[in-house]
Amino acid sequence: MGDGAASSVLRVVRPRCRDMPSRKQQDGELACLLSKIDSIYTEACDRLAVRGRPVTLARFHDAGVCIGLLDPVSNIMANTICTSDFRPDLREKVLVGAAVERKLDDLCRRSLEGLVAFLGFSLTSPASAPAFEAALALAAQIAKHPQPERLVRAWMSLSSRLRQVLALLREVQHHSPRENMDRLGQLLDDDPVVPPCLAIPWALAACPPQRIGSIADTPYQHTRSLRMVLLDTIHAFYLQALARLPSGELRSRLHRSLLRAGFCYGLMDDPASNIILNTIWYEANFPEEITPVLDVIGPKSLTRLVSRSFYGLVSFLQTRYHSLSEHQAVQCLVSTCGQLRAADPNFCAPGDEKAQQHR
Repeated sequence: MGDGAASSVLRVVRPRCRDMPSRKQQDGELACLLSKIDSIYTEACDRLAVRGRPVTLARFHDAGVCIGLLDPVSNIMANTICTSDFRPDLREKVLVGAAVERKLDDLCRRSLEGLVAFLGFSLTSPASAPAFEAALALAAQIAKHPQPERLVRAWMSLSSRLRQVLALLREVQHHSPRENMDRLGQLLDDDPVVPPCLAIPWALAACPPQRIGSIADTPYQHTRSLRMVLLDTIHAFYLQALARLPSGELRSRLHRSLLRAGFCYGLMDDPASNIILNTIWYEANFPEEITPVLDVIGPKSLTRLVSRSFYGLVSFLQTRYHSLSEHQAVQCLVSTCGQLRAADPNFCAPGDEKAQQHR
């Protein structure tokens, strides 16, 4: 691994036939995912202390789906607490042993089905609020939430105050459920519902990647799973870039340069900013006299662009580090959220080079 004469030889990763997993592999992945969701519910149960409160436990099983704008545990807690004010007809009933397990298994599967339904939409900007609202409503219905309309109204109202909601939920173990229910209800009633601020969930979900000591020093996972995770990460970068580009210019001319040269790597630290910069640069240097107006960029075109960025990122790392396998390159990019600057321990932007020369 390292630089030198050998590193000038290109190692280009090219598309291959997509290998579909077997039914056994799909079942195994589903089981692992459900096990992960089950552990999330275990943590939410502990933080809400539902096992000692029959009414709260019933509400938890009824409405505690992990759908929302925060992390899954916080979503479960918020949905349980928000719904409790609006379910006064619930009767106390004690569930024990196998009955509790059956309820929890059902809740895990309902949440998974709701999450899958939600992912059919994109969460990118305030302009996408109607699509997001529809996605949230569909997810709540698929997850069999008892009051899907109430869940949608609650999250649309709380979207601009997610940090307050997080702070409240972190204190849930230090206050009674009733007190937390009342405080969360006050957040819902303080102000009229405003247009949702969907940039806040993006900011809360963003996790600054950490540089790693060795470019391949990450736990092993199957290559196909890693590739899919990285492709999904890159896809999210494009959704963010599309939300930030001016819609009129995007429809009239920038869609052409985006699809031809809007890659997610470049001089900027932020992949979405690289996409925007590359798109504008290509349009400025290679303009087209007549460009058809495009109402929407089709999913196949966007998938093709995501794949090209994927192969570009992996090819860069394998060209620079000849001992690096494709699996290790993808693994490294996944561990750093698809950001090349963090994935390459020897990456040095132009500004950094000047700073190092003065040291």
